[in-house]
Amino acid sequence: MNTAISNVSDVRENIRRTELRNIIDKKAVNTVFQPIISLRTGQVYGYEALSRVMPEYTSLNIEELFNLALKENCMWDFDAVCRQKAIENAALQHITSKLFLNVDPHIIHDPKFFSGMTNAYLAKYSLSPENIVFEITEKSTLNDMPAFLNTLEHYSNQGFQIALDDVGDGYSGLKLIAEAQPNFIKIDIGLIRDVNSDKMKRNLVKVLVSFCNVSGIVLIAEGIETNKELDTLMTLGVEFGQGYLIARPNTMPAKPNAELVEYINRFNITKNSKKYSEIPVANVMMTAPTFEMNDLNEKAYELFSENSKLYGIPVIKDNKPMGLLVRNKFFEKYGHRFGRDLYSKKPVALIMDHHPLIVEKSLPLTWVSKQATARDGSNTYDMIIITNNGVYEGVTNVISILESLTEHRIHYARHLNPLTGLPGNLIIENEIQNCINANKRFYAMYVDLNKFKRINDKYGYKLGDDVICLIGKVLSNIYEENAERVFVGHIGGDDFLFIDYGEHPEKICTRIIADFKKSIFNYSPTICQEISVAISVVNGYDKKYKTPAELSSALSLVKKKCKAMNGNAYLIEE
Repeated sequence: MNTAISNVSDVRENIRRTELRNIIDKKAVNTVFQPIISLRTGQVYGYEALSRVMPEYTSLNIEELFNLALKENCMWDFDAVCRQKAIENAALQHITSKLFLNVDPHIIHDPKFFSGMTNAYLAKYSLSPENIVFEITEKSTLNDMPAFLNTLEHYSNQGFQIALDDVGDGYSGLKLIAEAQPNFIKIDIGLIRDVNSDKMKRNLVKVLVSFCNVSGIVLIAEGIETNKELDTLMTLGVEFGQGYLIARPNTMPAKPNAELVEYINRFNITKNSKKYSEIPVANVMMTAPTFEMNDLNEKAYELFSENSKLYGIPVIKDNKPMGLLVRNKFFEKYGHRFGRDLYSKKPVALIMDHHPLIVEKSLPLTWVSKQATARDGSNTYDMIIITNNGVYEGVTNVISILESLTEHRIHYARHLNPLTGLPGNLIIENEIQNCINANKRFYAMYVDLNKFKRINDKYGYKLGDDVICLIGKVLSNIYEENAERVFVGHIGGDDFLFIDYGEHPEKICTRIIADFKKSIFNYSPTICQEISVAISVVNGYDKKYKTPAELSSALSLVKKKCKAMNGNAYLIEE
């Protein structure tokens, strides 16, 4: 019996080997493309190329075939077919954005690994390494870290960028990321699923966002399937995403539908309105001369020599940035003893920096500032190239960004309430108007203290100020814990405005009352018996208010009813 089972198993294995060999020989692989989009603008940033085997050739899926190829020592042959088909189909579909290609680190053991096949195939279709991001899964790499790092170095040295895939799937660690030093990190679908309702997952994603911001790494969330997941990721500051909610893999490169793009932009308008620092980098954009890839270095030399304040020249191809000529680095090479003889008649692509900092014009100054200052010390003050949906628009520099941030910090500080340090009336009004413009669900909460005048008259203004600061601190603490979904401002006196972008304002109201009661009791049990908080709530979305004044009038009506309830209370007027 066992022999019979063994024979059946052997036959099955032989069939699978034959199928695999047949697939490789006939290149029976199709490619589908899934878009990776900006979670700030909704625009396509690139496509991940995914291989699919024609069903008439085998019942095995692509992962099973790769496992079989590894077992049969033909990993390179199978990987090469998948890669060639991806590049060929990308060229046929006129994909000019980033193309993410999956690579298994095991292929490094194959003697054909260093053949330069990818570069040759790219050249055949007039593509360059700058178009390609090699997406390397780390699930199977820990058993052979030297080989894994060798893979990364091999591709990086050729000008390709590297993405570390499946981060957070139980295999990765900070040590691996630190050693790999990827250009991109892709968060595994396991961390994304239900991230909106799982506090631990949110905290882990938040850590990854902070880490990538200071390290100059681009973060991509995989497997986004629901609007709530998307909202949470945008709130946490994840830069790019992909998943079925955005678009499914398809042989024809898809784009997110117009409704989703509009939703992403509306969400970010509301989110960004809360922070003075969310001013787009487009505000500090400058013009600069540009070169094409084949322009000669002697032309660059003349331009740099004529303009001592020209610190960089973007190099473009089809109106898309490919690199940057950095003044001091250019003269280091060109000014060398034999530099002019070596480089004057050569194209600028030979000397340019192939990996300058390139950012979309809508990205906030704070984010760009972090990316710029996180660069290697020799690159910190290099020009920053600005694009609009991938198309070159202009440049900026670190000095301009820092000056603008300082100016806006000063401007913002002028409009903070001097007692609590919370945003004052101008910022509050802008926040309400932005909420209305974004057409996004929000609840406006008017928070004020009952019998506050009696407290002032009885105990003096100093104690009254203490009580105002106490309720302000309660609101600030809730804001700090939920900054992605709330706003708090100080209208004046004992009046505050709290905005909740969620769907259950009663939870916030209950929390405010509970925290205030505890805080005022700790401050003075006597005062606690004499003062209470009233929270008047208006649904700012369904009522379709057109101006902050209209919303304010509605809040005033609810406020009268709420204060008539006596004691700590809240009233939600739907």
